[in-house]
Amino acid sequence: NLNIFTNVPIKKFPKKFGISIKYVQVTGLVNSDINNINILTNSIYGKATIFINISNIKDSLEELDWVDTAEVKRVLPDKIFIKILEKSPFALWQNDNELYLITNNGEVITKKNIDYYKDFPLVVGPDAQKHVEKLVKLINSDLEIYKRITASTRVGMRRWNILIDGRIKILLPEYDYLYAWQELIRLQKT
Repeated sequence: NLNIFTNVPIKKFPKKFGISIKYVQVTGLVNSDINNINILTNSIYGKATIFINISNIKDSLEELDWVDTAEVKRVLPDKIFIKILEKSPFALWQNDNELYLITNNGEVITKKNIDYYKDFPLVVGPDAQKHVEKLVKLINSDLEIYKRITASTRVGMRRWNILIDGRIKILLPEYDYLYAWQELIRLQKT
């Protein structure tokens, strides 16, 4: 297939006339691994602007650690703008001797370079990450006790054990755990 005006193959037309990617701008990066972003963006430089698959770039970016959503825009003649929204860290989740940084809804962000988050709430157990938001809301109701919590372990995928000061274990019941927690707070203050 030839372009009838230039005798240049259609696939090569944009590149031949300077309509290829020369600039890629990425915003919104805070915690994302810049090397992973660069690997993705470097692969699009020099490609014909009109043939860049925006949705593939978006999907690839959204598979990376930290990236929640990516907005990718083509700006003719030669630019790609990428806006990243990163996931917000909420807690640490330990499962099978692995430690993960997770969001409030239990989505894994990463397991790499998480030392900075060592003071975040720690939840333990195979399904603990799915229930972390409710738990943190519960234990946050008394900041004095909250500051002393070492870990929270999900037991039998139905209830929580809370470890305070690394030595006091509180076994919350499966049902009425809110009442039990409030009673603990009341007893602590009397």
